[in-house]
Parts: sequence; C-alpha cells; structure tokens
Amino acid sequence: MVNEISFKNFKVFKSKQTLALRPITVLIGKNNSGKSAVLRLPTLIAAGLRGEPINWKNNVGDDATNIVELGSDFEDLIYNRVGSGNFELGVSNPSTKIEAVISKEYGILDYRFNNQEVDITASKFSGLIVDGKDYDNLQLNIDYLGAIRAKPDSDYTSTRRKFEKIGIEGKNAYQILIQDFIGDNTLIEKVSDWYEANFEGWKMEVVKITATTETKYEIAISNTSLDAINIKQTGSGIHQVLPIVVRSFMPENEPILIIIEEPETHLHPAAHAILAQRLVESFMEDNNKTYLIETHSQNMVLRFRRLVAEGKMNKDDLAIYYVDFDEVKNESTLKKIEVDEGGGVEWWPTGIFGETNLETRAIYNAQLNDAKNVD
Repeated sequence: MVNEISFKNFKVFKSKQTLALRPITVLIGKNNSGKSAVLRLPTLIAAGLRGEPINWKNNVGDDATNIVELGSDFEDLIYNRVGSGNFELGVSNPSTKIEAVISKEYGILDYRFNNQEVDITASKFSGLIVDGKDYDNLQLNIDYLGAIRAKPDSDYTSTRRKFEKIGIEGKNAYQILIQDFIGDNTLIEKVSDWYEANFEGWKMEVVKITATTETKYEIAISNTSLDAINIKQTGSGIHQVLPIVVRSFMPENEPILIIIEEPETHLHPAAHAILAQRLVESFMEDNNKTYLIETHSQNMVLRFRRLVAEGKMNKDDLAIYYVDFDEVKNESTLKKIEVDEGGGVEWWPTGIFGETNLETRAIYNAQLNDAKNVD
C-alpha cells in the first residue's frame, strides 16, 4: 500500500511537498489554506493506480454517485491554473516508487520507476500505470467520507447489495446496519455498545417494521427508560457521527485508507476526543485500516497526543501536518509537527487552537477595566 505521497505545482502548493501516511494522519490549518486539496489528492492517485485517467473528478465509492472533485477542470489541478503547465506526483512505499510529471495536453511528460527514468516515447500509459504493469504492492484503496453526512430516512427497505464503502455522505451506513441485523448482529452490537458508553446510555438498534405490505426497517436509539426513537428525530450529532462509528467497526481484509473530512461535524466538543479515541482503537483492532483526517477540533488533536503520552499509541503511528498559506508568496506548504513519546511537540503554529487562552485573557482584561471604571 502507498505510505508516502509527494506533489509539486499542485493546487496552491508551488514547491515540492511530502505527506507520509501513518495509521492516524491529521491535517490542521486555517480555512482556505489547502487542507482539502491534500485530503482529496489520494483519490486522484488511487484512480491513477487503477489505470484510470488522471482527472479532477474521481470515483471513490460503490456507485457513480460517489465522486470527489478537486476542481472544475484540469487547470484547477495546476498551481495558479496555468493551462499549459503541469504538476508532479510521487507515490511510494519502502519497496516501490513512482514519480510522474503530468500535463493536460500531453499527459505523462516524465516518468520514473524506482529512480530509473522510463522512456515515455516507447511506453503506453494508463493513468499512473506504464505498459500494463500491475503494481500489486502499490495499490491505494480508499473510502471517503465528507464533512456533511446525509440525514437518515424514516425507514429503509433492505437491499441484497453488499456495501464495502460507507459513501461520501455516509448513506450506506444504514443499509450496512440493516444487513448486519438480518445477519449475525455483530456490527450493530459494537456500534450500540459504543453509543451506550459515550452518549448517556443511549443504545443504537435496528427495528423491524412488519405492519406494511413490505418489510421495512428503522434505525433507532433507546435507553432503559424510553422506547425506541427513530434516529431521524434525534439531534444532528447522533446521526452525523454514525457513519464514522460504523466505518470504524467494519472489518477489512485488505489495506484501506479511510479519509474523513471534519469528523467532529455537529458534535459537542466533549465528544470530539471520544471519537478520536475510537479511530485510534479502530486501527489497533484492525491494522488494515489507516486514517487521513482533516479537522478543526482542538480536542480531537489533544486526545491523539494524550494517547501517545499514555503509551496507548506509538508516536510513530501519528502524523500531524499543519497546512500553512503564505500570503506574501501566495502558496501553501505542509509542515509536519513532530510528536514525542510524551505527547509533546517541538513547535506549534501561531494562532491555531489558541483561542481559549486569547479569549480568557480578554475576559480578564475586560474585568480589570470594569474594576478601574468602578473605582
């Protein structure tokens, strides 16, 4: 599986950047700095390694509706949208490395395999694949979950279709739970136990409805005092986090990179850390899973660091990157934040997650001024 990606002249990144994928890789930074460009780049690479054309739109799901877009046309992939320009990609693991220069007009302009130049005039390319070679150890299987998850329906009719991906909007989570309910209940029990432990005793369940001409199912929550409540009638946080929790418990037979935009969406800040811990537990339970996460949650990042400090997570299993946009140079860079065995960091970007201290000091200063005015 791919464990390192490099890119140059891509989107807002003019100079060469390198992203090392770890079991938990986290992207932080201010709005419009280029985090989403980095988060979505693996979808382009995954398609290219399947032999599909290098494109700004790439399918990441079980059907044609799961499209991740990196722009509105090919020029959006190139720094400063230079139509006649190109961008560079590097994809590697410890044994295999591909480097390519790609343009809209001419396709692959330069290609290197394990640091050896390939004659492009005598080669045939399909995406990032040259001359039909099958890079068995350099595949990239992806499941991509966007920031805004779909609201649940009131009820569902079961489908025989087997879902292996959660879907960009997380819609497949509901059918996956229903299929598990019809089967052995292994997944729904794990999801329910997690909800009960972390959401004030509320359990997750599938309710079979047989009073209609066809059998339907509801996804609901209940506790020891209240009967089942359809999840559609609950707060947004309950169902927005469901696809993530379901995905974290789904077993995998092959390595997969699970990409999640803003997992904290609609969750109370206290739940951010709990969800972060679930993601760590997920890859520890199943080493085929790795996560690439874009987040604005201080609590989530702090929990990752805390788990390192407590010895529950190896520091080498966590990579935190700050995506920094330079307004003078008009370009972004990836800056890795090294985490030591105690969960500490060598440096931290100014103005990121410092709002609590700033607001506390402002309140204190305001109180001092009020006291002076009273005097």
